[in-house]
Amino acid sequence: MAVESKPLSERQDEIANYLAEKGEENTFVLREAEKRNIIFVGKTRSGKSTALKVLKEPYNLVQKGSMFSETVNAEISHFTVERHSGTAAEINYNIGIIDTPGLFEMTAGSASRDIEVLEGLIMRCLNVEIKKINIIFFVIAHEDSINVQDIQSLERFVKLFEGAENHIHLLVTKCEDLTDDEKQNVIGEYMTLPGFSELIAKTTSKFHFSGGIPAIIADQGFEDQIKLQSSRVVAMRNEVFETIFNAKDPFDLNALKMSDNVRKRAVESHQKLAAIFESSQATNPINPPLSNPVGFKAGVQQLSSWIPVLSGPDRKNITAFVQRAMEYIRLLE
Repeated sequence: MAVESKPLSERQDEIANYLAEKGEENTFVLREAEKRNIIFVGKTRSGKSTALKVLKEPYNLVQKGSMFSETVNAEISHFTVERHSGTAAEINYNIGIIDTPGLFEMTAGSASRDIEVLEGLIMRCLNVEIKKINIIFFVIAHEDSINVQDIQSLERFVKLFEGAENHIHLLVTKCEDLTDDEKQNVIGEYMTLPGFSELIAKTTSKFHFSGGIPAIIADQGFEDQIKLQSSRVVAMRNEVFETIFNAKDPFDLNALKMSDNVRKRAVESHQKLAAIFESSQATNPINPPLSNPVGFKAGVQQLSSWIPVLSGPDRKNITAFVQRAMEYIRLLE
């Protein structure tokens, strides 16, 4: 190796500059990021899907027909937010968004559907290792007058999601036309409703607002109105993001009362199905008969879907039983 003629300090500076230049050429850059998991829930046509689209891109125009596009099944999506500030260090956030189908309709059978959908939501999250949730946005659409059913829906949700009340925020959509004073008036109208102040006190008691830029005003060439509404939409979006960033203390889905209820049903179902299976084997161990094989299969599949919420011996025993039962079901088919 040749002896360098340059002073050591100069060679060290050149090495540092070389490595810095090469670092800028690096194709793959790893950045630290904080994680936030968010649930959006609300009635049908509350504007959840539009609010999510605005979070991702606030300047997209919203078509009137898609202002309240509906989510048929619970959907989980992920994106990364790079937060740039002139005063604070850059912080990246990996955000998981769980969008639910419309719930809490005041019709016959809707209560049982709400429970089924929310339990399914918990199972789906746990299946993809989403165990902790930072914020729940309960979404309400702003109308000319307050819809009392929205309040009833919130009350039902607070009861169903017992254990997560202090992570529930209200998000009022369709507010692109509202000034800051008008938004405060909306809050005041809600707070004067009988029983609402007691209900909201069970949650974070925090209101947030969202809106979208209607395509119709762009089609009609109203440039000043586009500028005004887009500035409002971005300001509301920024406030929602700040709320998400500041939500550092999540709750555990496994700690919900609803999760406890699923665990109890899983244990009870396991006992019944195991008794049926063992009884049939005792009758004929080689080819045990089942009086209702279709019902037995459905019960085992339901039990399998509950495994993510289980732990300890219950999870071990039920997993082993499901595997054994499914092997037998496959033999019958």
